[in-house]
Amino acid sequence: MNPYTVLGISENASSDEVKKAYRKLVKEYHPDVDPSENAKARFQEIQDAYDSLRGDKPRNTHQSQQNRSAEDIFGDMFRRFQEQQQFNIWANIDLTLLQIRNGCFVKIRTADEIVDFEVPAGTINGQQFVIPNKGGYLDNQRGSLIINIREIPDAVFARSQEHLHMRVPINVIDMMLGKEIEITLLDARTKTVTIPANSHPQSYIAVKGEGMPDMRGGMGNLYISLEPIFETLSDEQLEKLSLVRNLSS
Repeated sequence: MNPYTVLGISENASSDEVKKAYRKLVKEYHPDVDPSENAKARFQEIQDAYDSLRGDKPRNTHQSQQNRSAEDIFGDMFRRFQEQQQFNIWANIDLTLLQIRNGCFVKIRTADEIVDFEVPAGTINGQQFVIPNKGGYLDNQRGSLIINIREIPDAVFARSQEHLHMRVPINVIDMMLGKEIEITLLDARTKTVTIPANSHPQSYIAVKGEGMPDMRGGMGNLYISLEPIFETLSDEQLEKLSLVRNLSS
């Protein structure tokens, strides 16, 4: 059968038009999409037609390999690069800290299907997952779907590997005398934390197991740094504070 007829194009079609028609048809009749026997036969027919035309020398534009210009060579390299980029499909997935902490399912739309993917708990920012045979098509082969995880910055919590950090404002007197405070965790639970007496701005309070999952199946910690607040004191409070200063001198 005439290869141009198989691909549904005219005999005056350019090489780009041949490629475009071929890619459209292989997506429709690829065995991963349509496993029927008729589709397999049609797919092979399309492949044979494309291989036949690809082997032809371009009409009226043939140049010998020895006389090809640098522009021709780099043009072919660029086209091949573009084909490789289409062969593997990249998907950037933006997730919150809570989604990463718990793990979640995402749906990714490719050229011809929707892929369900489970993001493992504790995934790190920039981590990539490769799913074979879910990408584009090139030379009768199918590329991969490459999923890139991007962590959305949180307004309260900062992440350092499996640990979380947060800053808590506290009255400087409470830092000196100690106090129990209530904090809100990443998953919206509340927890009572004890600020030890004689704390200072460089102090860290560790809340065990309230960080992020690690690769060993454990949980990191939440580290609280204290942000002192200096309030205006009354005359009576200043007088009592002076007594403390006199006792310490």
